[in-house]
Amino acid sequence: MESRTALIERVSSQFEDLARAIHELVVPIDGDALVDVRGLLDALTARVALAEAAFVSAGLHELDGAGSMATWLRHRSGLTDADARRASRRAERLARWRSLGDAWVRGDIAGPVIDAAVAIIPDRHVERFSLHDEETVRALDGLSTHESRMALRHWVEWADAELEAEAARLGLGSALEELPQRSLFLSRTLDDVAVLDGRFDADSAAVIEAALRVAERADDEGETRLAAERRADALVALCAFYLDNHQRHGDAGRQRPNVSVVIDLPTMWSLSLRGAGIRTREELDSYLERHRAGPIERAWFVESFTNVFGTATTLDGRVLSAAMSRVFTCDSVMSRLITAGGRVLNHGRSVREFTSSQRQAVFVRDQGCRYPGCTAGPRSCDIHHVIAWELGGQSDLQNAVALCRHHHGVIHRPGWSTQLDEEGEFRVLKATGEELASRPPARAPATFPPSKAA
Repeated sequence: MESRTALIERVSSQFEDLARAIHELVVPIDGDALVDVRGLLDALTARVALAEAAFVSAGLHELDGAGSMATWLRHRSGLTDADARRASRRAERLARWRSLGDAWVRGDIAGPVIDAAVAIIPDRHVERFSLHDEETVRALDGLSTHESRMALRHWVEWADAELEAEAARLGLGSALEELPQRSLFLSRTLDDVAVLDGRFDADSAAVIEAALRVAERADDEGETRLAAERRADALVALCAFYLDNHQRHGDAGRQRPNVSVVIDLPTMWSLSLRGAGIRTREELDSYLERHRAGPIERAWFVESFTNVFGTATTLDGRVLSAAMSRVFTCDSVMSRLITAGGRVLNHGRSVREFTSSQRQAVFVRDQGCRYPGCTAGPRSCDIHHVIAWELGGQSDLQNAVALCRHHHGVIHRPGWSTQLDEEGEFRVLKATGEELASRPPARAPATFPPSKAA
């Protein structure tokens, strides 16, 4: 049997050979060549996917404190949220569908067919499909991707009928009625555009379709929108309407948008001017005259217009446009986060729990979970005492860090500890001695043109 050392050396040599071959590869601008390279890429993806399946099956992602394979892939491989979820789901399924994975590695089935199976087979039939994956491989042999999708849907219909028959034999109600298929994912792309990916049962789909039809508006004069653009506008209108009109605890009347905006006062004035379309000093003078601004207000606005090019952000660091910032600050409750003076943020040993002001300040600073690689937003986070209260840790900002509920539990594992230095770098010390670190997120990105203020 090959020793572990020999195995590691052999694999390392293979990786070096592969890296060298890729580096030296020149893909000609030729259709057949592109098809061949795509085939090689699919073969490599198959082997990576099977390795990921074995990795998740063994729970090795948990050794890094990751709550899921998707989180691990996003942090360690740099995948987007959507790509990490797809790869994780595929790995979890292939861990059960070994015959299907082996057929992919052999080249009997292509990657798109695997992706179709992962997408089409519902959670309720994952185990049942594993009992039939060998015969499924034979059935899919030679079929196109489209034909394979049709065959897989037929299999789901057969499996649903079997599930219903089993429930009837046991004297139970419909097994399908209790299992509506619904999910909704919202992720951001690299350019901060939101991508929605959802799946809904028939009843829910009917409600959504009806609401979108009601919310759709006719094109304005000179406007030509695609159907998809009209639906997108309708969805935003529905969400805005709900934020404006939802009621809680019997309170009637319009509710202000439930969105927290982080902005300093000079930036707010500057964004108000930009959101109003003011671009020149002449337009500013006219604006101030029209609103009868006094000498002090005029000085504030002139200074902001001349020197400030900041941005407004949400609690988790998403930059808002000047126009949207103006909408939020027009009819909103303004509050201050004061680190010295009026409001006390550091309560020391006299108070164990963090106050709402402190929690808000931590969320503004951390923008979400600070565990290395985690992207959970403030709404999913607790405030953690870096030095435990029981060990003398104080309830102040220098001893506070935001952690999602999962990672808050992870860092409390036996032998684990955390540190937060004066520069805001958060370090996690694992029981194995390995150290993970995350730098504080940048609150404001570089702006152009840069501020003229010295």
